[in-house]
Amino acid sequence: LNRLIGTEFELQHVRFAGVEECRPCEWMDSAFGPGAHAALAGRGGLRARILSDGWLRRGPAEFRAQGPVA
Repeated sequence: LNRLIGTEFELQHVRFAGVEECRPCEWMDSAFGPGAHAALAGRGGLRARILSDGWLRRGPAEFRAQGPVA
């Protein structure tokens, strides 16, 4: 997902802009167990700005990026 930072994309006809990596929080070690924070490093997800309204639903989804994805 980090490749979408700086890219506009569409998921189920809702537009987003990838902003930054979503890093896991240190409290995960106490919430889930020692080592959780380290295990999730680089796997936290993506923070994105919502550019349009719409509905996201569970199930198959169509994804389109506006321009090249790094």
